[in-house]
Amino acid sequence: MDPRAVEEVEARVVRAHGVEAADLLVNWLNECLYVMEVEGFLARRVEITTASLKRAEAGGEPLRLHGLLHGEELDHVRHASVRTLTGFSRQGASVRQDDKGYEATAKTCVQSCK
Repeated sequence: MDPRAVEEVEARVVRAHGVEAADLLVNWLNECLYVMEVEGFLARRVEITTASLKRAEAGGEPLRLHGLLHGEELDHVRHASVRTLTGFSRQGASVRQDDKGYEATAKTCVQSCK
């Protein structure tokens, strides 16, 4: 589906936490998927409001990523080509940092996520 078909009418808050950056990425993506699948909300734009990506010391706070999904409620007529994802798993997920920022990669689950 073309993201331009989604209007920015409202926003939803999404929060995720993780022990490692790849865990955080997978948790974040699954929370976004929950908003789409369960709440019926499509996002056109993502705004990151809090990102704590440094590894926590023993007993410290977990990594966290908080943000806003800007979009609208799913309209089955206007958004007829929306595909259903099954989720994201830790396998194949990675987060790399370089001098330009971060690069994140994740794969969707084809059958079941473990």
